[in-house]
Amino acid sequence: MKNNSINANMIRNSHGSLAEFGPALLLFFVFLLVPAFAFLRLGVSTAAVYFVVDRAADAAAKSPYYDSAWSRANEVIHDLANLPIARFAGLNAKDVRQVTLYVDEHVTATETVNVLTREQLLQKTICPEVNSYEYEVQSSFTVQPLLPGCALPWLGRIPYLCASAPITVRAVRVVEYPNGLQLSAK
Repeated sequence: MKNNSINANMIRNSHGSLAEFGPALLLFFVFLLVPAFAFLRLGVSTAAVYFVVDRAADAAAKSPYYDSAWSRANEVIHDLANLPIARFAGLNAKDVRQVTLYVDEHVTATETVNVLTREQLLQKTICPEVNSYEYEVQSSFTVQPLLPGCALPWLGRIPYLCASAPITVRAVRVVEYPNGLQLSAK
């Protein structure tokens, strides 16, 4: 008789309870899937922003003058930010906060790097025979959240999930026409 009651308890407990499935599913979604989607969105957004800024640096490097490099970098960033794949990543052309173009001068003699703005190019002598020059494009984007209409107060301030967040990326390319740096700044 004792064996029958032990077998009945083992059979009853081995099947689990359907009442535990609901809370377990809720915990699964809240603690595993939502953060996983937020990190996935962060990765996709960061990759998209880097791709856009990298293409802008490439376009700037092929420009013959500094002014045309700056305008081409801006054009590429705004054009690529309007593509559907960029919108999927949470980017939008109106969310581009800042685009800057620096010139990195690598002084061969002292092995130092000088970061020059447009105004500093006016005062500096460009010497491509001795030094090397690179364009550094830096841009800041505001990435749209994964859940834009999130009304829960404890989730509302989490970046990339319910709140927009800034991403700043920079890309560097060698200047193909270094003599054009001095000519365009004047």
